[in-house]
Amino acid sequence: LLCLFVVSPPKPKTKLSSSSSSSSSGWLPATVPSTALALLVQNGLLPDPAKDENVLTIPDVFHAGRDYYTFWWCTSFDTPRIRARPPRRREACGLGRWLGLLRLRRTRPPPPTATPASPYVQVLLEGANYGVSVHVNGVSLLSGAKGMFLRRVVEVPASALAETSANELAILVEPPDHVGCVDLGGQGGDHMIAKDVTSQYVEGWDWIQPMPDRNTGLWGSVRLQMSGPALLSDPRVRVTFRKGAESGAQARLTVGCRNLSQETVRVVIRASARPRGQSRGRGARGPREGQQWAKTVELGARQVAGEFDLGQQSFEDPMLWFPLGHGEQNLYELRVSVSLAQTPSEVSHQVSTTFGFRSLESAIDPRTRSRQFTVNGVPIFVRGGNYIVPDAMLRCDRERCWTEVRHHAEMGLNMIRLWGGAGVPYAEFYEACDFFGIMVWSEFWITGDCDGRGATKDSPESNPDWPLDHQLFLECACDVIKKLRNHPSVVLWCGGNEQVPCKELDDGLRALVGEKGSLDDSRPYVSGSLWGGFGQGGGDWSDGPYGIQNESDFWSDSFYPYGFNPELGSVGVPCAESIRTMFTKPGDQNPPKFVKNADGTVTEVVPKSWEFHKYITYTTSSGRSKILSYGEPENLDEYCQRAQIVNFTQYKALAEAWGSRMWTKYTGMLIWKTANPWTSLRGQMYDTYLNPTGAYFGVKQCCGDTCHVQCNPVEGNAFEVVNMLRDPVAGAKLEVETVSCADNARKLQSFDLDEMPALRTTRLSQGIPSCRDGVLFSKLRLLSAAGKVLSRNVYWLAPQGADDFTSLKDWGKRKVGLVAEISRPSTWVFHAKLRNPSACVAFFVSLKVVKGKQVRDVNDLLLPVYYSENYITLFPGESLGIDVDLGSVASPRHDLEGVNLLVEGWNVDPFSVPLTPNNPLFL
Repeated sequence: LLCLFVVSPPKPKTKLSSSSSSSSSGWLPATVPSTALALLVQNGLLPDPAKDENVLTIPDVFHAGRDYYTFWWCTSFDTPRIRARPPRRREACGLGRWLGLLRLRRTRPPPPTATPASPYVQVLLEGANYGVSVHVNGVSLLSGAKGMFLRRVVEVPASALAETSANELAILVEPPDHVGCVDLGGQGGDHMIAKDVTSQYVEGWDWIQPMPDRNTGLWGSVRLQMSGPALLSDPRVRVTFRKGAESGAQARLTVGCRNLSQETVRVVIRASARPRGQSRGRGARGPREGQQWAKTVELGARQVAGEFDLGQQSFEDPMLWFPLGHGEQNLYELRVSVSLAQTPSEVSHQVSTTFGFRSLESAIDPRTRSRQFTVNGVPIFVRGGNYIVPDAMLRCDRERCWTEVRHHAEMGLNMIRLWGGAGVPYAEFYEACDFFGIMVWSEFWITGDCDGRGATKDSPESNPDWPLDHQLFLECACDVIKKLRNHPSVVLWCGGNEQVPCKELDDGLRALVGEKGSLDDSRPYVSGSLWGGFGQGGGDWSDGPYGIQNESDFWSDSFYPYGFNPELGSVGVPCAESIRTMFTKPGDQNPPKFVKNADGTVTEVVPKSWEFHKYITYTTSSGRSKILSYGEPENLDEYCQRAQIVNFTQYKALAEAWGSRMWTKYTGMLIWKTANPWTSLRGQMYDTYLNPTGAYFGVKQCCGDTCHVQCNPVEGNAFEVVNMLRDPVAGAKLEVETVSCADNARKLQSFDLDEMPALRTTRLSQGIPSCRDGVLFSKLRLLSAAGKVLSRNVYWLAPQGADDFTSLKDWGKRKVGLVAEISRPSTWVFHAKLRNPSACVAFFVSLKVVKGKQVRDVNDLLLPVYYSENYITLFPGESLGIDVDLGSVASPRHDLEGVNLLVEGWNVDPFSVPLTPNNPLFL
């Protein structure tokens, strides 16, 4: 992997030389993946566009010119050589082996004989935006290739390689051809970016400011590869089942192959597949054994063969891949190699990938008239989220992708829609979705705003025939399909966001994917996100709403009339430490103020800095502030604490309301959106710093349960059990405890429940009694027949069903002291047992892992951290165990000495507990 580069703007009329990266002045250290803007920020030449209003001080490419963000990306590499060794042991060498041999030679004398590595060397570009040219030692190998979403294999001829010195690799990356003007704002600026095949959000949206360089750079990896004359590409495993998912399966393998030589060659292609993680040694075969393929083919000089069919193999008892919550995520590893027929023991090239055995059905449900997904015979009720990219400036590595996908899995979400306004196909993202069981709705690069439905007075052009180069669009689509089609997590291809591609492109995509797709016929294709069983189903604007709601409204019959909502969003102010990080000036950190009107409504006075970061109000359309429902905040910390409470209740109510109507009215919904790649103040379960909001744990409290107990506010707070399990639940018991804030009166009830059907919602005759005075806390615990807690859920209800929790402000002044005991069940997972010894409820208790004992901004936090629960409400005398997983931030990169678990709450005396190996509190 080539990840260390230097960059420099090109010099007019200057020929690139092989020594330019080492001898010229003005070069900047760089890493890949990244963009030009990200590197200028990294080197301190431009301010961070995620902070304050810095974007306004950064030259925009429209005004500065495309040359401003056009750079050479340069690095060096040695001509690969390998030791001479017996042919029977020779195998393909990647850069990792080269580097290992080079390190070995630094410490030992060179071997007696060394032969040059095979002369076939390639530079592999995973993704570049937008125009890209490649040179090695001053020799042009690729010139002006365009398209953000194309992988490229650039052959390096032996004549271009240095024999005794390092080779200079230089990649020129230029901005999109139509960068557009963003002076007037809007969804996608003036929409001109849509003329090119690239991400459209870079001209700005209602949740992000524009990216001044339009994300010009290398967003994917750059690798060096050595091979023999035969080169493999894009193996595909097409899985079919004989009768159903529980029966045996067939796996048909096809793979591309090209001949790099000037002669006709006969090659042998071999492949093997077995469960991932299974030993490859003797004795590994068993009832769920792997299989092998082999085929001899002939390739003409320089021939490129799109696909060779190696036939199909039977898997009598395959290990199935299921979505999250419905079974295991079993994967199979496929390894494919190619050798010349005359030297079959010498591998010319080899590739590997993973795939899964899973059946997929997708159709319009006649009851709800919306799309339903069925995997391995199990109907999947979709509760997921819309997703953009991990980082607005495309600084995305494997760790970041896996962290974000895991956050979705931790919340219990089972689908991610990769929104078409970005659509960056990170391989690591899809690998993580396979691993965690997250289904993926993969969307191509069309949006209604830019491609025909978003014309405004300020941005009058919005053309359904864009992008201009239809052939390039379809080439990119072909490449992405080949790259992603083996992932069992991918369950849908979609032509665009709130729009369909023009007829030529729509027909072209339909020929590639869907029922009769030439590249992938194993999953459906719909033309747009509001077509084919989503929203109204015929393209009418039928997603949303996108603002604050009264929680009970989510449950009403009139809230949303269709069966599958692809976008449904709300508020998302992050925690106070994130606010203090994104705004470096204390004055800009001040939260909105409230003006109370004569008619009882409230007007928010929003700071300019918050408006710039796309703040969305917490005041309903009727003029009632959800923040003021908990009493007027006196500072930023109190404002953000109230915001997290509202975030928690808002998104929890949304998820529960959809579950209440599972299959009877709804088949799914996708939250808009689960995360922001920029410091936005709306619609997010966690922010760009990976700091979770209250919404994260509100969703987790509902969707994290496979059998969830809840109450329905429009049915007299009647209890409901949402059983997502494939089996019925019998012998369960429901425990209900209520505590009144007015007099601290407690009431305990217990109900034996009838059998609850699988994959159904059951409404009970009992419910939470209404309260007349003060706030009523209610805790529900659903227990299995064996006494295991299946679900724990807590509500706080205002008197007479109102939305007034202001009495909690004075009530919260009487502090509760909690007790924490810490144990360490595994290396980087800590178990915190919180106990409330008082006679009072401990409300909205938050846990944070901090580097000291206090926290001001995100630099004081250890992130990311995964909590089994957070924002907890503990009842009198109750104990609750919380797992705190530090595996993503732990040693060797971080020293945990001095790290503490900070415990805070609405009415809790804050305290911290050390999380260190010598902590005397470890049990």
